[in-house]
Amino acid sequence: MKITITLLMMLLFVTSSFAQKRVKPKLQTNYYDFAKTQLESRGYFYADDFTGETTLKHGKWNYWNKKGVLVEIRNYQKGTLNGEVINYYFNGNIKSLAYFEMGVQDSIYKGWHLNRNLQSEGTYKMGRKVDFWKTYYPTGYHEKEESYEDSIVFLQNYWTIDSAQTVTQGNGETYLAFSNNVINEKYSYKDGLKNGEFVEQNVLGLRLVKGNYTNGIKDGRWFFWYYTGELDRVMTFDNGNLDGAYIKNYDNGSTKAKGQYANGKKSGNWKWFTNIGTVDMEGDFVNDLQEGKWTYWFAGDTVNKKNEGFYNAGQREGKWDFYYRDGSKWKEGNYSADLKHGSWKTWWENGKLLKDGQFLNGKEDGDWKQYYETGQIKNEAHFDLGSLNGIWKSYYKKGKLHLEGEYKNALKTGVWKTYSLKGRLLEEGSYKVVDYKKHIKFGPYAKRKVPESVKHGKWTWYSQKDGGKTHDGTYKNGKEEGVWSYYFPGGTKAMQTIEYKDGSMNGTTTKYKWRPYKVTSEIQYKDGVKDGKMLLYDKRGRKVVEKQFKEGVEVRKDGKPVRFQP
Repeated sequence: MKITITLLMMLLFVTSSFAQKRVKPKLQTNYYDFAKTQLESRGYFYADDFTGETTLKHGKWNYWNKKGVLVEIRNYQKGTLNGEVINYYFNGNIKSLAYFEMGVQDSIYKGWHLNRNLQSEGTYKMGRKVDFWKTYYPTGYHEKEESYEDSIVFLQNYWTIDSAQTVTQGNGETYLAFSNNVINEKYSYKDGLKNGEFVEQNVLGLRLVKGNYTNGIKDGRWFFWYYTGELDRVMTFDNGNLDGAYIKNYDNGSTKAKGQYANGKKSGNWKWFTNIGTVDMEGDFVNDLQEGKWTYWFAGDTVNKKNEGFYNAGQREGKWDFYYRDGSKWKEGNYSADLKHGSWKTWWENGKLLKDGQFLNGKEDGDWKQYYETGQIKNEAHFDLGSLNGIWKSYYKKGKLHLEGEYKNALKTGVWKTYSLKGRLLEEGSYKVVDYKKHIKFGPYAKRKVPESVKHGKWTWYSQKDGGKTHDGTYKNGKEEGVWSYYFPGGTKAMQTIEYKDGSMNGTTTKYKWRPYKVTSEIQYKDGVKDGKMLLYDKRGRKVVEKQFKEGVEVRKDGKPVRFQP
């Protein structure tokens, strides 16, 4: 008994809780403008006691155009079209009436002309037209009657705009004409399907299309013309598929492409031409994919090839050769599955080797060399699957070493040195790879860290004339740090020393006189601007000027700024 009472109390409590939290749909209104003066749509989102409010359209929704005219009424079931859908013209007249079942058009359909006369009527089933359909002219007279059977359209009856019946019980002809009575399109029908000749013309009476249908399917040779009357292309059909000879022309009458189709796919030898008649490219197709040897020519050149090689099932395969316009070799290499693979070489136009190396699955791999037009070595590098890794060397045209260092994952690392043409060391220092954090707050790259190569450690620069040091200092993560020294010629005595912190001048900057070697000035900096004392000395080393600065501004002893007086 106690258990029963307890369960009843719990049930009452739960029922009371749900009753208190009942959720009701709220009317949603959307506008074209921010000021909310142009109504765009209005309706409800789905809501219930269990899921709460959603953004799924539910029930009746109305839509207006920017002029405030109602253009559509839809019915939804939890975000999916379900039920009646009505469209209206700009003048308020009904345009169409349709029905949907869970997003798929189903049941009767009616459409009207702008003048309210019926335009078409029929039935949809599972999103497809079925059974008997009727179409009417704006005058209200019959245009055509069709039946839909397994996606095949059978024309039963057809009337011209002046009510002359030209197709009866599936047999006859249909015509569309321009206002000058020139026929635009003409179809022949037998047993409800297109059979026989089809003709399309422009308003001047020039042919645009000519071909034949057999039981509603294109068959035999079809001809297409440009609007100006020149032959555009000739296509051959068999049972609706392209099958046989194909020719495509430029509007000047010359051939653009010719080849064969088999069951709707390119097959056999094909050629493309330029508009002046020279061959552009040539090769074979198998099942619509390039196969075997293909050759490409320079535009307008009937002799010299641009490149040639082999395809396998639409992908480049094996050796390919590329040429300069004069016929000399530009580059050669191998492909595998449409990716560069194996040895590749490139030449200058004078025939000298430009670069050579290996590819692996489309990426540089192993040792690569690059050369000057004279044939002298220019660069030496090592790649691992497209990424620079290992020693890098660059040379002057006369063969002298210019630059050497090391890459790791395409980033400079370790000690790098630069030399003059005479072999003197000009610059040396180290690189370090750090993670650089992108300053992007939103999106997929937000706070993303990218590796970057920066100068780090001791760096020294030397004179090209005498080999003495010109300046040296230390980098920390790509920024100047500590004391940097700049030298008089010869590189033994400092001409100036600057103290840095995190890339900015911080500390004392001192300048020296060569003879006698004495200090000429001392200036204190903070965060890149003068801050502290500035002392100037005469040639005997005696202090002649003393000034005080604060954040780049000269101040008096009491700390107030010194005013400028012209």
